[in-house]
Amino acid sequence: LRALWAVAATVQLALTSTIYRRWLFSPVGHLGNARAVHQMSTVGWFFLCNLGQSVDLEGAWGINFPAMSFGAGAFFYSIIVTAIFQNLHEHPADKFHPSLFLLLAPPSVASLSIAGFQGSFATASQAVFGSVIVLLVMLLRLFRTMLEPPSTYARRLRSCM
Repeated sequence: LRALWAVAATVQLALTSTIYRRWLFSPVGHLGNARAVHQMSTVGWFFLCNLGQSVDLEGAWGINFPAMSFGAGAFFYSIIVTAIFQNLHEHPADKFHPSLFLLLAPPSVASLSIAGFQGSFATASQAVFGSVIVLLVMLLRLFRTMLEPPSTYARRLRSCM
């Protein structure tokens, strides 16, 4: 499984560098282009952390790769979430898009990663999971709007502008 972790880490690093290079470092790239789908690469870092913990990478290789993976995921997630929420007013259609529920995946997996570091689902894991619950409640308030037919979106978008 350690070899699987090494392969997964290589793929994750390649995908992350490709996604963020296209998003942030292209001629037209900036934080305002952030969408919920950009954060799917961040959840991979948390999954790598969990896999690294389960195969005891730190004990086997002497380097705490799970903690490094967690740090990379936390770094990119904080940037993406901030950019998404900051730019919702510029992209009103995103307010009603079901892909916003992807915001829940990275911190949910991160709470499991923290539990792996602590050895139990203790206070820090519960705190992160609590933030996921609050975010879920915020998104559920938009849920009824997400289920409406597309013609209603157009009226709502006009009223937002």
